[in-house]
Amino acid sequence: MKENLLGKSFEDLTELVATLGEKPFRTKQLWHFMYVRGVKTFAEMALLPASLREKLEESYTIERPTIITEQKSVDGTIKYLLQLLDGKEIETVYIPSMKRGTLCISSQVGCNMGCTFCHTGTQKMVRNLTAGEIVGQVMLVKDILSDFGNIQHPEIDEDEDDDAPSNLHTRAVSNVVYMGMGEPLQNYKEVVRSIKILNSGEGLAISRRKITVSTSGIIPNIRQLYKDIPVNLSISIHAPNNTLRSKIMPINNQYPLEELIKVAQEYYNNSNAKRITFAYLMIKDVNDSDEHLRELAKIGKQVPSKFNLIPFHPWDGCDYESSATERIQYFSDYLHNIGFTSTLRKTRGDDILAACGQLKSKTQREKKIPKKEIHDF
Repeated sequence: MKENLLGKSFEDLTELVATLGEKPFRTKQLWHFMYVRGVKTFAEMALLPASLREKLEESYTIERPTIITEQKSVDGTIKYLLQLLDGKEIETVYIPSMKRGTLCISSQVGCNMGCTFCHTGTQKMVRNLTAGEIVGQVMLVKDILSDFGNIQHPEIDEDEDDDAPSNLHTRAVSNVVYMGMGEPLQNYKEVVRSIKILNSGEGLAISRRKITVSTSGIIPNIRQLYKDIPVNLSISIHAPNNTLRSKIMPINNQYPLEELIKVAQEYYNNSNAKRITFAYLMIKDVNDSDEHLRELAKIGKQVPSKFNLIPFHPWDGCDYESSATERIQYFSDYLHNIGFTSTLRKTRGDDILAACGQLKSKTQREKKIPKKEIHDF
């Protein structure tokens, strides 16, 4: 089987080019063809000498995942069921808006975090994705949307109204969120490798401010992330006290809330993040009482933060319901009135099971497996 060059670092390609007997400047050309022009074959790399193209073609590929199905929501959200080279399946979701085009990508096949409210987690954990498989999701969607060669739009305040008229949106894929299938920080090495490729100014050039990693709270890797590449951080908190959080998110038994809040403060102090996002799934009669709201506000006072309130998205076989719209609005208004930024996550793609916590490969969705976790977008 040919080796896929997607996911290799610039340094890796430099070593490869040298091994093939070529001069170092060929690496930059190869990188440019792959990530700026988005070519799919070595034959298209006209600037490379024929001898090098032949060597590359003989042993290597720049292959993306393949599309099994594509579903489009009434709101424009598109969900892709993708097949990896070994036949495993993942889902990737494209969410267009007036000001940005957000791609929600997966980092694992399945998930083993054990959260009780997530459809994704009902698919058993199979394996981590490689950096190439992660980057490949971005490459594939950029192919589909004819997005290679477009320039990045200026930095936009993520708190601005997402649907406000704007002429700044010049890239189909302007933002990338690691909020699809899997827990990104459980696949730390490959996720960071992929972020560095996406962020490279010589290639895909997606700003760190446009990349967000969501985590259920793997503290050692949160701490390492701001040292390696401090992108935006979203912590899936979903409960404001240890008792409840441990009940619905078993990871809290290993990394309790007080430690999670402490590392969130560290991340804020050591990164370019304007604040930490706390994602809070609103579940009726589970985490939406007045007492829960007061506890949530106390957490917010400990670290510069923004609350992202998310309606629970039902799926077949789950026992939870979403809090009422009025209840979610009450939470938002309360937090706003005491000085916090609080956004209500707009439901996108729920009619095609592409909303927060609903991702699951089609073949696994048809099986009945006990339920688990969420990664939101």
